[in-house]
Amino acid sequence: MIRFIIKFLLVLVWLVLDQPLLLAQQFVPVNAAMSSIKFINEMMKRSGVPGVGMAIAKEGRFSWSEGFGLSDLERQVAATKQTKFGLGSISKSLTMALAMRLQEEKLFDIDAPLEQYLSEFPFKGKGITARLIGCHLSGLDDSIDAATRNTSTTYSASEALKLLYGEKLKYGLRERSHYTTGPFTLIAGAMEQATGKPYTELMQHYVTQPLKMNDTVLNVRRDIIPNRTCFYMRENNQTRHAPYADPSYKHAGAGYLSTADDMVRFGSALLNPGFLRAESLENLFRAEKTMAGDVTPFALGWRVVKDRAGRDMYVQPGGGHGVSSVLAIFPKEKIVIAILSNQTGAPVGQTLLEGIFNAFTER
Repeated sequence: MIRFIIKFLLVLVWLVLDQPLLLAQQFVPVNAAMSSIKFINEMMKRSGVPGVGMAIAKEGRFSWSEGFGLSDLERQVAATKQTKFGLGSISKSLTMALAMRLQEEKLFDIDAPLEQYLSEFPFKGKGITARLIGCHLSGLDDSIDAATRNTSTTYSASEALKLLYGEKLKYGLRERSHYTTGPFTLIAGAMEQATGKPYTELMQHYVTQPLKMNDTVLNVRRDIIPNRTCFYMRENNQTRHAPYADPSYKHAGAGYLSTADDMVRFGSALLNPGFLRAESLENLFRAEKTMAGDVTPFALGWRVVKDRAGRDMYVQPGGGHGVSSVLAIFPKEKIVIAILSNQTGAPVGQTLLEGIFNAFTER
């Protein structure tokens, strides 16, 4: 009985002492959240965007997250924090984080010629590596993605790899940066051959599971995926369903679904060594150079840029049919922002990002 009373008193003291801190944490972002809600609602109204998921974290702790609008217009299903939106090219950031994890485990070398892993790679001896594809300096074109963007065909991993073997060379190695999506399938195939395991299994084991990104999954269009949004576009000032498109040929480059919360977890894991080693983070966020020595904005699955206020920013936008997304890391401020939407061409980028950032940093 005495022990029970002591425990009760200790819990009571903890609650009394800790509750003000908890309340303070909850009330700190209220003004910022109100401003952000205004920015997002104005953007949605102006552009006709049906649904948005947004999250922000500082120093690895969530400051605020919310769903806005609708994930399904016909059934009037609300967009929530659990809604899975298309990531588009943010999938590239996931793929390169996986590549760095495998390199740390000595299972893969991002600087090895791809033919070391892919015996049928058509450009043997050209020096094309996962690093050069990841930072858009491989010289490969993206003609297959351009031609296949509206496909309804579901490709297996081996079929997708074979399809991408047909890509063309557009430039010489490191001649100039040329943004691509389809060639990331070659990175996925190389990682599969290096480890003997499927890309999806590798992603789950080395990235999504350790980071508790339970809502980050492949957009397998024919599967029933709980909380997956519908995909929309604006046409003649009307909202319509975006064209059906199967991304299975480019899952590694633009084929994932996720929530804003999961994306902020991912970005926050890249703020400091831990999930990745310091050397790997340096690799991941180093803007690469052309052969002529010109610095490009591209790192490994990221863009290394400055916002309009001159702040350093690691950012990766994503687009596609019914997909507009952005994930941004402000490394000095330790702030990560994710904004995901379900409409083609939604303006979720620079202006909205900076408005939300400023709202949460103004004193």
